[in-house]
Parts: sequence; structure tokens; C-alpha cells
Amino acid sequence: MITKQSKFKEIGKVAIATVMAVAIFGGALWGINSRTFLGATSVETSLPQTVEDISIPDPPVPEESQVINLAVSHVTRENVEISPRALSLEDAVHVGTRYILDVFGVDIKGMYLELELVTGTI
Repeated sequence: MITKQSKFKEIGKVAIATVMAVAIFGGALWGINSRTFLGATSVETSLPQTVEDISIPDPPVPEESQVINLAVSHVTRENVEISPRALSLEDAVHVGTRYILDVFGVDIKGMYLELELVTGTI
């Protein structure tokens, strides 16, 4: 017959064995993870260059100042108030066409261009 005292001894042995097993395996897992993390982060990794240097040409610069002749039409939506500080319509068109010519090297003479005035505070 099993006595209460031997029953408690057996339960105590199982509990101690369980705690020891968890401690041993937990410590081993912690040690392996620590070494793996240290090994992965302690050295510097250099990646090979996948793209060679790219040479981007400068935008074409017109040899002489060009006169831009444009037909400008003014269309305003209802309830849109244009600020007195805004560029005039002709000046805005010339700035836009000069930008296209300077950056892209494209003369837009004879093309249709639509500019939109964005209102708001700056």
C-alpha cells in the first residue's frame, strides 16, 4: 500500500525533475539563440554592387535665347478668385514653357498645353 509520505516524495521528485528539465532545455535554447544572434550581428556584411555607375547627361541648353510665341486663352471656373499676388496668365505660360524647354529640351510650339492655377495659401 502507498503511504501519503511516499506519495508526496514521488510528487516532489516529479516536480523537481520537471523544473530541472525545463531549466536545462530553456538554458540550452537561450544559449543557442544568443550565440546565433551574436554571430549574425557581429560581422559586417558587404553586398556586391549589382548596378554599374550610370551617367546621366545634363539637360540640353539652347544655344541662343528663343522667343516663345504662344496663343493663350483664359478659362476660369465659377467662384474661383485669383489672388492679386499670382503670376499673370502670360507669365505663367512662359514660365511653364521655358521649364519644359530647359529640362526636357522639347519645344512645345504648336502643341496644346493646359495649365491649372492651384489656389490656396503658401
